[in-house]
Amino acid sequence: MGRLCPSYPGGRIGVGLFLLRALVGSSAVLNGIAYLSGCTATAFISWTAGIVAMLAGACLLAGFLTSLFGAVVAADIAATFLWLHASAPQGVNSFLPAIPVIVVAAAVALLGPGSYSVDARLFGMREIVIARSGRPEE
Repeated sequence: MGRLCPSYPGGRIGVGLFLLRALVGSSAVLNGIAYLSGCTATAFISWTAGIVAMLAGACLLAGFLTSLFGAVVAADIAATFLWLHASAPQGVNSFLPAIPVIVVAAAVALLGPGSYSVDARLFGMREIVIARSGRPEE
């Protein structure tokens, strides 16, 4: 994970990344709830999409494996809107509200989590102290 996000910016940039993660994560959780509440027992795609969206959204809200789950949310929302809304009478117009969420999810996947995340705590920069050889430590 450290290779995907070499730095974890704080301050205003970290807050901005947190807000982007919160937007995409909460949208994914709400989409997942909508998929699960409106589906029947035979709608396997709706169940799968709902569970994946809710889990990935929760991980984005926490900032856990942000690059991976940002890409998962973007792919999940794109796939479900294409599959579930393909027969909608509005056609292409039913996909238009999903485009900004997909783009922001992809941006979150590329930008990384920022310093206000679980990723920063797990994989963030650490201070390494190396003692000088030949001298006893005090």
